[in-house]
Amino acid sequence: MENNLITAFQTNGVSLAVSLAVIGLLYALGRRRLGFGYRVLIALGLGLAAGIFFNSYKFDFKRVSTIGSIYVNLVRMPVIPLVVVLVINSITTLTNLGHLRKIGVKTISIFLRPVSPR
Repeated sequence: MENNLITAFQTNGVSLAVSLAVIGLLYALGRRRLGFGYRVLIALGLGLAAGIFFNSYKFDFKRVSTIGSIYVNLVRMPVIPLVVVLVINSITTLTNLGHLRKIGVKTISIFLRPVSPR
């Protein structure tokens, strides 16, 4: 059985180098006190350029997608704990139990409503 992480590093050399270069550039821009919005726009442009680069040289997308799937999983990890904490916080800050009953009835009715394709 082979290690998937080692295989990913071996087959994704170019995409890993491009990703590290982009991250390094964005870090350097952050150190120069460039605004976050500008860094986001620069990152979007660099991502677009990297996509055009990978597409023009006909890279195998399965090889390049490893870094993208790692990023998506890292973004997805904190979502459920954040939602649970926000729900618990909003319930505990309610002072009137009538509001809690009204919110509960609305929530249950939304979840029990059948989903119909349109």
